[in-house]
Amino acid sequence: MPPRPELAEPRKRKNFTENDDILLLKQVIADEPFRHGGGKVMDKWDKVA
Repeated sequence: MPPRPELAEPRKRKNFTENDDILLLKQVIADEPFRHGGGKVMDKWDKVA
């Protein structure tokens, strides 16, 4: 029997560092997900995330 979700241990949050933020910003600048049209903007953002 699989464990019930309400009894599962709570997930711990990841504390991102300033370095993580900078890496994410660099990736967004490189990928430019906001420039993709035709309903593909969210797909591109998903790839960045």
